[in-house]
Amino acid sequence: MKKRIVYTFILFLLIFPLFADTLNLMPYPQKIKMGAEKYYITTDFKINIKGPYSRRVFHNKDELLKFLSYKTGFLVKEGDSKLTRLDIFYEKAVKLSPKMDESYKLIIDKDGIKIKAKTDIGIVRGIFTLYQLFSMDSVGFYFPYVKIDDWPRFSWRGLLIDTSRHFMPVNMILRNLKAMALVKMNVLHFHLSDDQGFRLECKKFPKLYQKASDGLYYTQKEMKKIIEYADLLGIRVVPEFDIPGHTYSWIVAYPELASLPGDYKMRRDYGVFNPVLDPSNKKVYKFLKKFFKEMSKLFPDEYIHIGGDEVNGVQWKKSERIKKFMKKHKIKTLEELQVYFNRKVLKILKKYHKKMIGWDEIYGPGLPKDVVIHSWRGKKALIEGAKEGYYTILSNGYYIDLLQPTSYHYTNDPIPDSANLTEKEKSRILGGEATMWAELVNNNIVDSRIWPRTAAIAERLWSSSDVKDLNFMYNRLWKVSLMLENIGTLHIKNQEALLRNLLNSEDVKLLKEFLGYVEPIMVYKRHWYTKYNIFWPLTRTVDAAVPDPETSVNFKFLVQRFLKEGQKDDLERIKAKLNHIIDISKKMKIKAVQYATIKELLPLTDNLIKTSNMALSSLEYAEKGKEFSPELDRKRDEVFTEASKQVAELRIAIYSALKDLAFYNERDKELAVLETNMGKMVMRFYEKEAPLHVAQFKELIKSGFYNGKTFYRVVKGHVIQAGDGEGTNFKTVKAEFNFHKHLVGTVGMARDRNPDSGSTEFYICLVPRPHLDGKYTVFGQLIEGYDVLENIGNVEVKKQFLDKEKKIAFHTPVKPVVIKKAYLIKGNFLPIFEIYKDNIK
Repeated sequence: MKKRIVYTFILFLLIFPLFADTLNLMPYPQKIKMGAEKYYITTDFKINIKGPYSRRVFHNKDELLKFLSYKTGFLVKEGDSKLTRLDIFYEKAVKLSPKMDESYKLIIDKDGIKIKAKTDIGIVRGIFTLYQLFSMDSVGFYFPYVKIDDWPRFSWRGLLIDTSRHFMPVNMILRNLKAMALVKMNVLHFHLSDDQGFRLECKKFPKLYQKASDGLYYTQKEMKKIIEYADLLGIRVVPEFDIPGHTYSWIVAYPELASLPGDYKMRRDYGVFNPVLDPSNKKVYKFLKKFFKEMSKLFPDEYIHIGGDEVNGVQWKKSERIKKFMKKHKIKTLEELQVYFNRKVLKILKKYHKKMIGWDEIYGPGLPKDVVIHSWRGKKALIEGAKEGYYTILSNGYYIDLLQPTSYHYTNDPIPDSANLTEKEKSRILGGEATMWAELVNNNIVDSRIWPRTAAIAERLWSSSDVKDLNFMYNRLWKVSLMLENIGTLHIKNQEALLRNLLNSEDVKLLKEFLGYVEPIMVYKRHWYTKYNIFWPLTRTVDAAVPDPETSVNFKFLVQRFLKEGQKDDLERIKAKLNHIIDISKKMKIKAVQYATIKELLPLTDNLIKTSNMALSSLEYAEKGKEFSPELDRKRDEVFTEASKQVAELRIAIYSALKDLAFYNERDKELAVLETNMGKMVMRFYEKEAPLHVAQFKELIKSGFYNGKTFYRVVKGHVIQAGDGEGTNFKTVKAEFNFHKHLVGTVGMARDRNPDSGSTEFYICLVPRPHLDGKYTVFGQLIEGYDVLENIGNVEVKKQFLDKEKKIAFHTPVKPVVIKKAYLIKGNFLPIFEIYKDNIK
């Protein structure tokens, strides 16, 4: 009971902020002790620095004074004040490296502010904690009394910025470097080359930027400026030159590097293209030797990233020269050929005292142990690589360009509890990187895709793994978002500029408020609806919308609390909020008719009005003890089916909360919490005439199992799955299982011929509904008969009971539970229940 009270109190604080005595720090320190008093500051600071000269310390000390001037409105300067004091102590100035000591101690009390560290890097981290501690009240400007002892959990806390698909100007890089420093990130992964452009001046091979950049590239002078500024902030700059694949721009400039001859021109579209470097050509390695010699002098960091991802091997398989080369060198597979290439490149980098990093495709037999594996497709290479002696970095789960909720990234730990690693093996996981791929961002909107969500990733990589409460995280995230804007990011400012452009007006309040309840569709689905290329303006409403908007997050937490606690006050707040959503949606509908730029939003306004009305009706029916009629039941299903679809590449951000409320009128009578061998599951009836009752279901569910992502039902020794359960004959199944976080599956009844006996029987079927992380997507087509899938983990298809040959494709980057048999059942499917994994601990 105590746990529930604590949870409710935290949730209450999130929705109705009362955090006057809570520090809004992100990342949250390892050890912290708060005092009750405040240290008020004046416009003069007496600053004492004890330690060897460090340009970093003096630069950041001066920047802190500028920040305080900006916040107070008065000139805050260094002087001989006896009222305000800042003492800085450190032992040595160090070079940036993954092994640098970043720990610091910060004490604020009646005697002033003290920052102590072993290195000047630690001082920088402490100074940026001061940025976040600054506050004000009616008396003046102050820092709270506090004692902090802080250090990072992981040594590699990075942000990848892709400047190839869309070039990012120098000022964009500089402002985001400072934002990274605020949240204690320490690696800028600079993705400088890809198919769409080579973005750096190369004096040895000038055609790379002359022919393959559209004139958009960094001069070496500009790059030195970026590197020097990053160094002042304690941030390493690691360049990536993607080879042997994603090298279309290289080949446009120097076609003799290609695996096959051709008329190569710059790519304006996106995808995985066939042209790759020729690993059998000695001239390629001579080229790379000269290239990396120059780049090694420009970039001081000890690491260079060589990419190595998405080499499809089409050109390698077609080239007669490469075939002969493989035969001569006894190279049997294309994977071995890439290992051969990687070894040659590694030898070149070692000559220039550099270490090699590559995406997880490079991981395989024969890979030298001094190569760092960067996992993006899953955690398999991360975990297995660490066990086998490799250093590894995680980006899977931190792809911020996928526009997933902050909570998804925040709960993605580089060392999950299931990893089963020794302490030595854990130490080989260096940390992680957020990845800002640039297909759908430019300088105007990129900040809104990075911030504030990346601050939560920064916390996951710095703070203790015990700091993981989502309510606490979200509350601080909004505060840090404002602080990020204070130091120069454009994630808030530029949204309003985009909205003004859409409406050709200064009055954007309504559209901005409407966008608080919608968000861009996730993963890479935007490419399904629009053929994007590098010239696309990216000025539509979907570009102005942000993932995980604050208004939606707070509403979902309010609904979640109400569903658990049933408080009358919360019910009234929800009803008022629903009426408000309906009101602004109606007004937006009128405005959408008036402006061609936002006319595409019309169906979305309708969907938000209808779903909110359904939620209101359900709550009102429940209060009056009334039930929905069968006709209203069907209408509700129709409304939510339609509202689940994308509109203008946007979706309703509060869809799951509205759906929960829309079924609230059936909650008391038709919900049952079942204690099973899988833990607590919640069952909801859809059809009152369903021939299955709670008691029977309790028995049936005992034979099911849940693998943390997907729930499976077992009937007569078989795992049964079906399509998306819309009551139609399954001649075509194309189901994407992308429902909200706690929805695990849909149980239904299929009536069809038993494939084993030929008799007609009822089957209990379950459609898996995994989390919104895109890791489990099933696409298949069923024309006649049955597909029997043996061992889905290995994607082996055994064709039985088939009248015609069909194909079923399973996309499973993370290995699922091994299933002995699974039937896709042809026939009518009647949805009966939804199954939820209860998140009460």
